[in-house]
Amino acid sequence: MTKAKTVPVYNWQWGRDMQVSKRLHDYMAAHYYEEWHTGGGCMAWRKDLSDGGYLMITIDGTELGDWKGRNKKQYDLGRYDENGEAWVLAGAALTLAEAILLGDRLPYPWGGVPDILSESALRAIGWEG
Repeated sequence: MTKAKTVPVYNWQWGRDMQVSKRLHDYMAAHYYEEWHTGGGCMAWRKDLSDGGYLMITIDGTELGDWKGRNKKQYDLGRYDENGEAWVLAGAALTLAEAILLGDRLPYPWGGVPDILSESALRAIGWEG
């Protein structure tokens, strides 16, 4: 018996399952992320935080990506408050591992307009990616 290489994830916009790499799914689950529907058939990886906010990782705001592409600098990262407002967005394309590590360092939303983290701001929080 061979192990499944994909995991079905129901996409309500499409009205059917889409297939996600099992390795990618398990990797993200190990970091407490789950597949999340963002609307219009778009998907992201979401991690709920203890302060009521959450993190989202996606490619172009629409895709989960695949295991083979995890080392490409193509992922976006966002930090959202409990109301779903985007407060901190990483302004550089990241690998999947970089997005996960940086997500753990992003500050709690402090109010005001959403902040796009520049390269200097990323360095200021200790990010050397």
